[in-house]
Amino acid sequence: MMKSATLPFWARTGLVLSICAGLLYAGDTWRRGIPSRACERAVTSDCLTDLGVQTALAQRSVPVYLPGVATLARMGRIDDAALIERRLQRRYGRSPDEADAAADRNLASHRITAALRQGGSLQSALAVTPSVDAGGIYIAALDLLGRSPYGPSSKPADPPDTRTKQIVAEMAAEMARLAATGPERARPGHLVDAAELLAALGQRAEALDILDQIAPDPDTPLTLPADLVRVIGAQAALDICRKAGGISPQMLLIAAATEPDATLSMTYLDQAFAAYAGRDRWPDFDGMARTAQDSAALGHADQALHLARTTAQTAASGPSIFPVFPHISAARALSAAGADITEVRAELDLAEATFPGNPDSIVGYGIVSGPIPWGTFGMEAQARRELAYLRARIGDLDGVLRLMDGIDEPLIAWTEVVGTDLPPAMWSALLDKAKPALSVEDDTYLRARLAAEISRSNAPSWQVDWAKSTGQDIVQSDLMRGERAIYIYVNVATVGAAYQDSKLRDAAFARLGASALATRRSGPLLFAGFELWQAEKDGL
Repeated sequence: MMKSATLPFWARTGLVLSICAGLLYAGDTWRRGIPSRACERAVTSDCLTDLGVQTALAQRSVPVYLPGVATLARMGRIDDAALIERRLQRRYGRSPDEADAAADRNLASHRITAALRQGGSLQSALAVTPSVDAGGIYIAALDLLGRSPYGPSSKPADPPDTRTKQIVAEMAAEMARLAATGPERARPGHLVDAAELLAALGQRAEALDILDQIAPDPDTPLTLPADLVRVIGAQAALDICRKAGGISPQMLLIAAATEPDATLSMTYLDQAFAAYAGRDRWPDFDGMARTAQDSAALGHADQALHLARTTAQTAASGPSIFPVFPHISAARALSAAGADITEVRAELDLAEATFPGNPDSIVGYGIVSGPIPWGTFGMEAQARRELAYLRARIGDLDGVLRLMDGIDEPLIAWTEVVGTDLPPAMWSALLDKAKPALSVEDDTYLRARLAAEISRSNAPSWQVDWAKSTGQDIVQSDLMRGERAIYIYVNVATVGAAYQDSKLRDAAFARLGASALATRRSGPLLFAGFELWQAEKDGL
């Protein structure tokens, strides 16, 4: 795919200044064809991105949320990102000085990474980065290590070289220094992040030294990330958390997942389950179910089934914050633990039997919101989606259709219910039943998303064939121009790249560009420009 030349900085700056002066508006940009004509000749990441930047800056006001700012920074166009980000901050009602500070803070990690990748030292990178803090340094370090802090990459990261490892170690030390002099409330989190970086470098002793600096705080139990716990050891991690103020059930689950000794792992799971079940006022059914699911995933079959059945018994007899959801949690746990289908179905029936008969029924009270009716806040729709998902896994098609009939936000609902873990017959039946409930665009999005999900997994051959044929059908049908078109074509391009089908990939990218151009909006243009840039960068 041929790239167009990027406008030099002076040219971009001059154009931006003229736009900011109000000499151009979005409609003028398109009528004058700068640089839309270049995109019409050959759609590239550069022309789409240039046009997206111009369109964003030409608007009288920008949207409250514009994810294209982050993608610009990832592309190295930090100056463009800063100009748009300042306008966004002004839209929030901030003063010019506050907007400048917020933009600098939000782009700090990108500036650090860019300076380091150009060969500079850490201190020189920090010197040219306004509003730098420990959080920005941490994100930049993850980026250097290939941990994709801004979103997944289509290409696996290369192992860090010696220079990168040295710089990341320096970044961890700088974070610890900033934590010692910064706000006390943020200190534990920054120290944990610094220790995580050292653990990623294999520096166990140094990571432990950093964690030893955390002061006790019984009101905020410490949680360490799994990657860090794997390096320092589960027992050491629990000792650190105990010293810091207490061990949370979530920390026990992390310890169980990282502990090689099966007996100790099961002990941690039992302790986590007891903590969730013994919560004040009412049990944490989600936590109980998650513990049973983790136990099953770790291969503790008997324990998992015992915990799942205990969850079901507690749901039947114990108090709960809301109706329906305790039985959904129990059904989820039973399903993961390998319980008989009749046992799972019985729990699902109990969940449906506890549905409030009136959507206006008050099912709880919020501190801020006050009375919580069952039919508001998306509670009923969420319960129906979760139940439909579980019924699909046990082959209950009629139950799924009953729950999905007339459901709010049907695209969200069907996206959650139809997954790659379904058998062929259920898969086909649900996709057919979803079609009448969705617009053509939404149905296409659902299928494209599933195809991309298949291409990223070790899927069976029938799903691979379905993903390939679905991608072909989409690029051979009429051009999508709606809200979801960009995501549709990105997903199809993912399928083409995964299966080394260059024709499908290129056709999807061509339609991605055409669809973005058709919107005449900055968000789709910037998103499409970034996706093409990433594909070009990764050699796809």
